[in-house]
Amino acid sequence: MIRFFPLQGILLILLSLTSLEASDPLLSGDRLYTLRENIENVHKAKAIYLQALDKNPAATLKVELLWRISMTYYYIGHRESQTTKKKDSFKRGIDHGEKCLEISRSLKTPMAQCYFWSATNLALYHKEISTLSLAFNLSKLFDYYERAGKLDPTYAHGGPYRMLAILYQKTPGFFGGNKQKALEYITKAIELAANEPMNYFVKAELLKEKSHSEQADSPFHNFIRTYLERRSKMNFEYYESRRADRKIMKWAPKS
Repeated sequence: MIRFFPLQGILLILLSLTSLEASDPLLSGDRLYTLRENIENVHKAKAIYLQALDKNPAATLKVELLWRISMTYYYIGHRESQTTKKKDSFKRGIDHGEKCLEISRSLKTPMAQCYFWSATNLALYHKEISTLSLAFNLSKLFDYYERAGKLDPTYAHGGPYRMLAILYQKTPGFFGGNKQKALEYITKAIELAANEPMNYFVKAELLKEKSHSEQADSPFHNFIRTYLERRSKMNFEYYESRRADRKIMKWAPKS
């Protein structure tokens, strides 16, 4: 038997959900961050997290807030066009990420998110300074992403392995770069998150570099065909995933 709730009851449910979200900075901030294609939503999410942090919450909540703040600073810096503002945002992301690590270690519950966002901001901050500056910080970056991978390899849809793949791919060989290791890591990321376009884009880019991509039967073209076969099952919920898909589709054979 189908039960119909009176309008008043439905309104009360909606109001209680809205009230719950308003009282929970993680819920309200996370909801805004999922709408990050509009950068203003990220600024709003960051403000909510920072406001909650200013209230000196319990240590466990501090950790949750700190990695999210680090994440928002990464995204704002990534979208910023001015070098000075990019560096400032990434530096703040590093600071909050390191604070996240400090508190989570004191609780004896280190979190993959703290390592992941601290490393991501660190990489982009030093990249803005110089290639040499980035090179001097590579060992820390490799260490942080490896630690994130051990704690939670599934975070950000295979994110720790994806970032390790990018590091090994982009780093010159004399600084520790290794295309074969990059391929191994991104293959692991795909195994963990087979419906994430970002993982396929990184692997496609690697195969394009390694193979004679002008040949129709090259590993690169075969991989693009594999992606096209799986594309209907891909997750396009996130802005970055949709962007990765658009890049891959530029390599798709023209019918």
